[in-house]
Amino acid sequence: PNPDAFIDIDSLAVQHGLDEGLYNAYLRVLDNAGNWSFWRFIGAVTITEPICPVGQFALGINQSNLINACPGQQNGSISAQILNGISPFHIQWSHGVQNQLSVGNLNPGFYTLTITDSLGCTASQQFEIIELPGVSVTGSGSHIACHGSFTGTVNITPGGGTPPYGFNWSNGAQSQNLSNLPAGNYTVTVTDANNCFTTETFAVTQPNPLTSSVSLTLNPFCFGDQTGLINIAVSGGAGGY
Repeated sequence: PNPDAFIDIDSLAVQHGLDEGLYNAYLRVLDNAGNWSFWRFIGAVTITEPICPVGQFALGINQSNLINACPGQQNGSISAQILNGISPFHIQWSHGVQNQLSVGNLNPGFYTLTITDSLGCTASQQFEIIELPGVSVTGSGSHIACHGSFTGTVNITPGGGTPPYGFNWSNGAQSQNLSNLPAGNYTVTVTDANNCFTTETFAVTQPNPLTSSVSLTLNPFCFGDQTGLINIAVSGGAGGY
């Protein structure tokens, strides 16, 4: 046996860092003068591999936060906490990330976290990132009656996802519908309560400018006759001249 395992009565210190094996344990006392006095043989002690705690003292994992992923956006995340165990810990996720209790940029799927403490005790827990309902938007832009006027509108209806919805338009507006618009394209991003979003563009159209020109003139044949003629050509506008 190895004669290097001892207990100090004054400090109640215990020898640490021993390998597996058989050791002789001795008791010694430190007197007031700072001298070690008698040694007493306690007995042989066998050191074995540590036994991992069970029950309420066992190494464990607790989910502290989980955010599911929006369709096609890879924005899921998981945060976990270590329960019990003895540090330092080795942290391993099934998708390759190490030594991080929080992971992000996750697609829908299953992710397993394995924790190993300094005693070699392990704990594993599987988490599921689900795909949230997608956000949709339907609507249309109006056709302006007169070229250059500001009477266009865009009306939309959001759907899917999780209400309430937020709206951000390319012209800076944050309302659901737009009015008093000139012709052009208007893009909206609709975001739901889970920060899932979709983007659509709607067009407000207008007719071409209304123009006219004289195409033919004919003078009267005789003074006072009503035989004169003027023809004009008209284009653009809404038609029905």
